[in-house]
Amino acid sequence: MTYYSRNLVLQHALTVAQAHGVAPDSVLEYCGISEQSAWQTGGFIPTDRLIDLVEHCAVMSRRRDFGLQWGGHADHRSFGTLGIAISQRRTIGRALGAVGEYLQKLNVGYELHMRRDERIATVQMRILAKGSLEPRHYTEGTLLMLVRFVRLLSAGKWSPQVVRFAHPRMAGLHAYERAFGCPALFDQPTTSADVLRSQFEQRFDFEASPVHMMMRALIERHHNHKPTSLPEKVAVILPQLLPGGIATSSRVASLLNMSQRTFQRRLAEEGASFKQIVSDVRESLLREQVEIGSVTGDHLASTLGYSEPSAASRFIRQKLGRTTRELVSETRQSGRRAAS
Repeated sequence: MTYYSRNLVLQHALTVAQAHGVAPDSVLEYCGISEQSAWQTGGFIPTDRLIDLVEHCAVMSRRRDFGLQWGGHADHRSFGTLGIAISQRRTIGRALGAVGEYLQKLNVGYELHMRRDERIATVQMRILAKGSLEPRHYTEGTLLMLVRFVRLLSAGKWSPQVVRFAHPRMAGLHAYERAFGCPALFDQPTTSADVLRSQFEQRFDFEASPVHMMMRALIERHHNHKPTSLPEKVAVILPQLLPGGIATSSRVASLLNMSQRTFQRRLAEEGASFKQIVSDVRESLLREQVEIGSVTGDHLASTLGYSEPSAASRFIRQKLGRTTRELVSETRQSGRRAAS
């Protein structure tokens, strides 16, 4: 199976590498990633290539703590996306469960499992995607992003008791303790983080958390241009919700602090409908994925928000006049021609 990640996390890795004298172009070329795939807004890349890019950046920069630096570099855009997924959860544990479900539906190439006993709750992370290089820095950075996200939800009150990694130690112990705020163990059976169960079940007010503000920044797009119309705001939110199968009008209305009735009325006043916006966003996502070559039946169905590949195939045929199978075949032929 091919897994896909948003290119935003790749951009973070390139930024950290460049700060240590590594040219982004050389890394992209080495990993076989086009500049368009790397920098296109909202784009996707195969997770196996992301893994190799992170590991190659670590080698080229000669930083044993590269994964920790990468994981500490993620900004509001990464956490804002997860905020959309957990906006209706009210405990840390349920929020993490929702993140795990969301990542699984996104098909990113790693999964989370929760285990609890009377005193300790354990969040276990398993990497599913396989690059040509062992994902050591990728694993450390990804776990750190998760820990940082939960810290933000709890306004800094949540902290793991210990983190464990299945691979050997790479950086100094102080680097891990500074990043995670707790001891780190290595050569363990699994990669995981232990936290007190009382903290795991801690209640939080999502609207009062920094993640909510990050989500609002993502919706309003303060760092690009601020949408002035309601349909534009909806079009910003939908690509984050479609892969998780949660792109409903009630969910979008809630994220915009409106009742569903007010939401529908406001759209009608601006000459739009939720159904049409969903269709337009799906078509835009479809054309982007075809353009960058991210074409497989499962990936397109997930990206477009269809639970069944057959439904995605009908939509693709309606918009492009070709089936998913035909698109996959064309992409493979183009790849062979480019390689030759």
